[in-house]
Formats: sequence, structure tokens, C-alpha cells
Amino acid sequence: DHFGRYSSYAKEWDEICYNAPYYLPFRVSGNDRGDKAPSTGVTFSYWYNDVLHTKAYDPATDPYNDGWDNGGFDTIPQRAVSKNVMTVGAVDDAVLNGSRYLPEATMTNFSGWGPTDDGRIKPDVVGNGKSLYTTDGDHNTDYETVSGTSLSTPNISGSAILLIEYYGELFTGQAMRASTLKGLIIHTADDLGNPGPDYKYGWGLMNTEAAAALIKEHKDFPSDNMIVEAALDTGNTGDTYAVDWDGTGEFRATLCWTDPPGTESEVLDDTSSKLVNDLDLRITGPGGSPTYNPYTLNPANPSVAATTGDNTLDNVEQVYIPATGLAGTYTVKVSYIGTLTNGTQAYSLITAADEYVCCPTTISSYPYAEGFEDGFGYWVNADGDDIDWTRHTGSTPSTNTGPSSAYEGSYYLYIESTSPNNPDKIA
Repeated sequence: DHFGRYSSYAKEWDEICYNAPYYLPFRVSGNDRGDKAPSTGVTFSYWYNDVLHTKAYDPATDPYNDGWDNGGFDTIPQRAVSKNVMTVGAVDDAVLNGSRYLPEATMTNFSGWGPTDDGRIKPDVVGNGKSLYTTDGDHNTDYETVSGTSLSTPNISGSAILLIEYYGELFTGQAMRASTLKGLIIHTADDLGNPGPDYKYGWGLMNTEAAAALIKEHKDFPSDNMIVEAALDTGNTGDTYAVDWDGTGEFRATLCWTDPPGTESEVLDDTSSKLVNDLDLRITGPGGSPTYNPYTLNPANPSVAATTGDNTLDNVEQVYIPATGLAGTYTVKVSYIGTLTNGTQAYSLITAADEYVCCPTTISSYPYAEGFEDGFGYWVNADGDDIDWTRHTGSTPSTNTGPSSAYEGSYYLYIESTSPNNPDKIA
């Protein structure tokens, strides 16, 4: 099946996606990882240029460098090699005693692994594809238990449809670009396998709840650059976005774009890059340093964990920053290297941090209004804070008269001290 090859099929799918930027196809990563090479002299069949060929296997003339003989790597079928589709692998169900439990999401023995021949990350994500109870095509009333990436892929695509619907409910008359949907799913996926992306699990297990929550946060705080759709062109070589972060938890940014179709590979295992427009993602800390680079993988050593550096292969880049302890404004920059085919390139940027710094360090003038509809906003407890914070709806936790309604939505936070002031209380 010419595993990993950027064939005419992959190129055609990229062309379709490039010309329909709100259309995101989902492709299976295939079930061929465990297939062994035939024994010498055994007749086998294969497709090439839409023609079925048959020949006797000879290891001297038919080197089998993919799949079983390559540790299971390089087993992505041609159409799933496309840059712009969402390629989906299969894992066991991440559920234990009715709850989500990531250690249960073990890799199946059949799901196709990357890299592509040109070194890109595939699959993009994984989903449950093991022992699913589903309809059978034999009869209208039949059901059966089936495994395969043909089960995990509709799992993921169905979840994506729910996100599309939810986005449309929150943003009336608007739709996400395909690159936004793809970037959102990748950004919020639960990491599996090696830290960061890898050629087995891709960017991890899709987390629909986390993706929906980020859409809701974007709706509630539109100025925080959580979901950005923009474009670069010859007159705009870079965009920067300011994100305030308290340095705790973790911070990540994901860049995704629908790349123009690349040059078809005429031979198998062609390692030349198929990336056309090379966009770059960088984050700098407060004051302009340090600079954080995106993840990269080494296709020559596919089992090795991701490092960071200049990614010149993928049309998805992600920068991950663990807790730094350094609060302040971080700058996210999107730029490009070289030239842009067709003179422009649309992109989608997703950012999220565990904690943001958005409200004043201290409050000296009253009344002070802050939205708390989805929790405690982006407040960070100050050192020495000795007030117990609770959230109420429809009532006031005081014998005095509180506000008659919330500043935003249904929830409010009401703070008072003993008259006239209590210098021992800090908020």
C-alpha cells in the first residue's frame, strides 16, 4: 500500500482541503501495523496507480522496510498521509469503573503508526477502536463487537461534529475553519505515550469535554487570544499575541494551517519535505526571554521522545511550557520562513494556560466588578490571603445587603470587612 508515501491520493486530498478551508476530512490510520512480510516466493498482490499487480515476493528486490520489520513504524496508508486531514489511530477505551482513566488507553496491536516518509507526525490523534459494539451490515437488526481504526475514526469525527454544533450555538452565524477544529482537537488532547507528540499516539487521545470548555472560555473571554483565526501575507510577515500567565500550571500554544498540496513522491521512502508554506511558532517570556520552541520529532529514530527546535516538516506546531514560576506577559509569535505560495496563508492559533493574570494585584477602589460566571474568573490568591472564598447564586453570604444581581451571569462574589476597615484582611 506504499505506506507513508505522499502519493497522488494524498496530494488530491490536500488540494480538496486547501480549496475548501472549512472542510476537515477524517481518515483511518489503518490496521496494518502487525502485518509481516510474505515468505520468499509467496505470491502477493498490491495496488499501484489504480492497477492491481501480482508477483512473487523476493526480499532482495522487494525490501520490506515498513511495519513489522520496522518495529511497526511507517504504516500509514496513502490517503491518511495527507497533511490537512485528521488521521486517527485506535486505542483501548480509556474508561475504568465508568470514569475516564487514561492508563486504560493502551495501544492496540493493529493501529497504523507514522512517521510519513517525509517525517511528519501521523496519526494526529487516537480514539477508542477496540471491541466496540456496533451495527452489522449483514442484516438490519444485527449487532457485533468490532475493532479497528474504522471504529475509532467515526468516534473522533462524531465528537468533532458536536464541537462544530456547540461552536455554532455560541457564535451564531459563524463556523470554525478546518484548521481551527483540527488545532483545537490536538491542543486539548490528553497526552499518551512519550511526552509530547509521537508517531504512535500522535498528539494523544481526543478530549471532547476539554475542547468544548475551551470554546466556552473563548466565548466568555474573547480578548484573551484563546482561539485566533488570522492570516499572513507578503506584507505581514508575523503576528504577535500577548498572553498574561502567572507561571503556574502549564501553558501551551498550538498553530495549525491548511497547507497547499505538496509535490507528489514518485518513489517510496522519499524523505523530501512536503510542507509548502513553512509557518513558525515561538513564545518569549516576560521581558523578551527566554524563547520557547515547538516540538520536533526525528523520523530516523521514530521511537525517541520529542524534543524542541525548528519544525520544518509539519503544518501543526505546538509550544509547551511547564510551570516557570515567572508571572507576566508572554508573547506568542506566528511568522513564516521563505515565501508564501499564493502570497498568503491563513492559520489558526489556540492558546491556553492553567492560570491567567488578568485582574489587578490589589483592589483599592470600590465597587469593583469582575465576571465570575464560569468560576472565579482569572483571580490568583495573594500571599497571605486569609479569606475563605465561596460562590453563591441567588443569595448573599452576609447579614448585610449584598448586590441585587451578578455583574455577569448568575454568580457573584461579595466581600466585606468589619467597619470601618480591617487591615488584617487581604483580598
